[in-house]
Amino acid sequence: MEKIRVACGNRGVGTAPLFAAVEGGYFKEQGLDPELLYYQGHPNARPGLRRREDLRGKRWGVLAHGDAAPARS
Repeated sequence: MEKIRVACGNRGVGTAPLFAAVEGGYFKEQGLDPELLYYQGHPNARPGLRRREDLRGKRWGVLAHGDAAPARS
C-alpha cells in the first residue's frame, strides 16, 4: 500500500467527495493509504508569494475557486 498525504482546508460540504472516497475505501482499492492533513488557510501564510508569478516552480494546491489569486496588500 502506498502512503499518500492529502491536505484538507476544511470539513465542509465541498470536501464531502474526499471523505466519501476515504471512508468508502476507494483509495485503498487503488493501492493508496491516505493520511488526511488539516490546515488553516491564510493568504499570507508563505512569505515571498505575493503574485501568481511567484508560484512558478513551487508546490501548491487550490481548495476553491479564487484560491490561486495573488494576496492583496
